[in-house]
Amino acid sequence: GSGFPDLSYHGSHAWISDADYGSMCVGLLYNGAYAPGGDSDDIYIAYNFYSEETRLALPQLGRKRRWHLVMNTALPESWLDEPERLKRQQYLQAPPQSVCILIGR
Repeated sequence: GSGFPDLSYHGSHAWISDADYGSMCVGLLYNGAYAPGGDSDDIYIAYNFYSEETRLALPQLGRKRRWHLVMNTALPESWLDEPERLKRQQYLQAPPQSVCILIGR
């Protein structure tokens, strides 16, 4: 193992899922260490089903990697032409009723 699970769930705190009955958001982290070759980008998918902006905690990346936004359904053009490095690496402000995809590289 890499020291991290291949799939983990995150909420308002990293590594802790807010999986209760009223929860309206979740973040899923797919660890790139488990991909063929063992050193692919990490992928974080944030789902916000709530009608207001929600803050989701981002797990800290090792190996000098940083989180980059690649897709946000709240934007007119959901897929970004180039990955955009997040200014704040500790959390994501997920827009209302949106799905965001981040990569850790």
